[in-house]
Amino acid sequence: MTKVAPIDQRKADHIKINLEQDVRSALTTGLETYHFVHEA
Repeated sequence: MTKVAPIDQRKADHIKINLEQDVRSALTTGLETYHFVHEA
C-alpha cells in the first residue's frame, strides 16, 4: 500500500467535506449591493 503524503490527505479531506456537508457561509462581501453599468 502506498503511503499518502499529509498534504494529499488534507486535500482529499477538504474535497470530501465540501461534497458531503453544507459548508456555505451566511456572510457576504457586501458587493451584491453594488450595480455597475458597463460602458466599454
